[in-house]
Amino acid sequence: MAELSTDPDVMVVWPRETIDGREYPEQRYSPPPVGLDPHPFNIAEYEVIPVEKLELWEGVLYGPTFHQEAMLVALLSNVGLRRAVQLVPRERWLQALASSA
Repeated sequence: MAELSTDPDVMVVWPRETIDGREYPEQRYSPPPVGLDPHPFNIAEYEVIPVEKLELWEGVLYGPTFHQEAMLVALLSNVGLRRAVQLVPRERWLQALASSA
């Protein structure tokens, strides 16, 4: 059986809510380790990703924020941060870091 590894420092949380009278429980997802280098997923790590397919939901890929953020951290883990930061100019990363403080 494949081992499920998670990153203790990364957690995406979708709070419990009621929509149209239906109760939805809190959901949590912690991806495999997010590091500088790619982390190849095993089947156990793949099966717990809370997004089943690419979906466009009210203009947002992967639907609600929880699913979007869960897929993003899964992709960051799988691709590695070294590659991820190469996809956007350095200045934008610096702007984002400065505005999130």
